[in-house]
Amino acid sequence: MPCDTNNTQSLEINQLFGIDPNEIQFPSTGFKTITKDKFGHQLILLQGYAPFNETKCPSCGGENMIKHGTSVSTIRLLETNGYKTALRATKQRILCKGCQHTALPQLSFIKKGCNISENIRRKILMELTKNISTKDLAQQVNVSPSTVVRVLDKDLPTPRKHKSYLPHHLSFDEFNAGNGSPNAMSFIFSDAKTHRPMDILPDRKLQFLTHYFLQYPESVRLQVKTVTMDIYSPYMILVSKVFPNAKIILDRFHIIQHWARAFTKVRIEIMNQLNKGNSEDKKGYRRIKRYWKLLIKNRFELKQSEYKNYSLFEGLLNQSQVVDQLLSYSDTLKKAYDIYQEGLFIFKRLSKYPLDHLFSYKLEGALRHFNRPLKTFNKYKEFILNAYSYSYNNGHLEAWNNQIKTIKKTAYGFRNFEHLKKRCFLKMNRLSVAV
Repeated sequence: MPCDTNNTQSLEINQLFGIDPNEIQFPSTGFKTITKDKFGHQLILLQGYAPFNETKCPSCGGENMIKHGTSVSTIRLLETNGYKTALRATKQRILCKGCQHTALPQLSFIKKGCNISENIRRKILMELTKNISTKDLAQQVNVSPSTVVRVLDKDLPTPRKHKSYLPHHLSFDEFNAGNGSPNAMSFIFSDAKTHRPMDILPDRKLQFLTHYFLQYPESVRLQVKTVTMDIYSPYMILVSKVFPNAKIILDRFHIIQHWARAFTKVRIEIMNQLNKGNSEDKKGYRRIKRYWKLLIKNRFELKQSEYKNYSLFEGLLNQSQVVDQLLSYSDTLKKAYDIYQEGLFIFKRLSKYPLDHLFSYKLEGALRHFNRPLKTFNKYKEFILNAYSYSYNNGHLEAWNNQIKTIKKTAYGFRNFEHLKKRCFLKMNRLSVAV
């Protein structure tokens, strides 16, 4: 193939695709054609020549070499102006007369035995840090989904936690990993102070977690001072076994959530009773069903000065007036609302108001739904008080869990847990992308 190494246009193409001019040379004319690939997509096909620049045989080191035909390979490049681009490189084959070994030139912009350029590999690694499915990424860079998965496997190391360090303050939580995990729920823990994720594990069962954390030296485990978690008893047993010096902190969000769910159950039971009553009761049912969010809101956060029209109500009302009308349909609902708001008040001011006051309630009928959280709070009273003695919480883990859910949703789930773990760690900036 006749080539002009001084051709300005050829040098520009070399610079555009990061190709050494000494490795690929382009002819002065006719080196670019627009065709279609096997899927019918338009493709810019570049024609180039790869000379053999070595002066010695790579096998025996001899210098007696002759040209021995050529070998043509098609190398995929990054898109150009929205067109898929490929390079058809004609490689010069040589024959060593001393050892009868044949060799082809090695190109620096692709790996041996590979037909995608290093720029595409870098592009795949950078895009994997974003919320994108492997199929969409494969279409974007003109490779197959299997190639994207292969890059993820080969070019990103499997995240391994060194069992020599643990922060003084830990946070525990779980998330649903789907089919990629051997069990329904997977486990994630982080540094409660810096919010840095430490590791993601495929199982949250007590036996698995005990075996995992016992791999840390005892001196490291004894340095852990606090562990923040939700109301899940196996975590509490785990902490007593492997972190004997750590205090358990129940996450404040989960405490309030447990309390709000009890009130919701009371509200639903009362609504079902109203729905079976007369027309006025059914009106109350519709109103409570529509504006239930105002009932679970802290009464001190209701807007008093903002008046507007509310559907199903007449005239201009503020949020407090809407709540008052909702509570007027049932004395039981009003009592449940007062108990719920009292709990919210106490949970936010435990340093001034005792938790024991809530335990004095003996509730029956629809209000019985409060008995279960009250029993739980009484059982774990010490851990609840720790939540208000320390500033640590699991809010950052809940944020990570939402991002993990988004990654899973975009990918339509993961069958391989290690792939999910790598994608999560990339999103969390816990894996360095070697480009």
